[in-house]
Amino acid sequence: MKKKILIPMLIVVILIFVATIVYGVCYSNKNNEDILNASLEWYKDLDGLYSKTTIGTLYHYGYIKDNKTLLLKKNRDCQVIEIYQDKANFIEEENCNLNEELKKVPIIQIKMTNVSDNTEYRENTWTSSDVKVDVYFKNNQAPINISSMYITLNSQPIITENLIIKADENKNDTYTINLVLEDGSIYTKNFEILIDTTAPTYINADMSNNDFDAIFEDNESGIRDILYYVSNTTYPPTTVEQFTPKEEIQINSDQTYHVWVIATNYANINSEITYLGEYVRKSDNT
Repeated sequence: MKKKILIPMLIVVILIFVATIVYGVCYSNKNNEDILNASLEWYKDLDGLYSKTTIGTLYHYGYIKDNKTLLLKKNRDCQVIEIYQDKANFIEEENCNLNEELKKVPIIQIKMTNVSDNTEYRENTWTSSDVKVDVYFKNNQAPINISSMYITLNSQPIITENLIIKADENKNDTYTINLVLEDGSIYTKNFEILIDTTAPTYINADMSNNDFDAIFEDNESGIRDILYYVSNTTYPPTTVEQFTPKEEIQINSDQTYHVWVIATNYANINSEITYLGEYVRKSDNT
């Protein structure tokens, strides 16, 4: 009788043990995947400056929340991860010296602001405004003894006041913030600003084929919108808000309208308002 009771209990214990091991393996695989993804984020934040990192470095800067194994809770700080061609892999190496060295490297973060309206400037977008560059550090862990900061373009320093890049003095390009510590070491972070200070240029308009289409040119940010104002009077529009996309305009056949046009580029600069002339949409039976 006792044997009959013990056998099911033993089976249950074995099943629980196996389930625990399976869960641990699955959790470990997921945890390792998170670590590798975090190392790629760290690599990107440092502009690819280092090809190796450690679990301890990622934990120190908050890229991961746990630096220990699941079952044994063993510290994994010195475990090395290698990054090559945007892929990260664990390698059979523990390097505690590298771990301590990388924890001293500042993770420079940049925030940019359009000075004209105090809105955030986002990389890969166009602006016509001066741009203020603010520097901070990952998890607010700023290195001590900062001597100076300056901005370079094509390795040449550019003159800025309070780290403000003047739109009328610079162009869309990749800039570099240089952080100099008092021990002479220099750390850098690249950032891109797309600047366009020129309005779209009106070329011509096609008023044939029972339709109207204006053509503009913009060799920098490009044309974002071409909007029209159509009226049965000769009074011109006075604000940009009066213009609408052509497909939203209601036009009756065999009536004479006056048409104006304006274009906006991706830096949000408007062209001059241009009068295209009279337009009559002919009915099908005309």
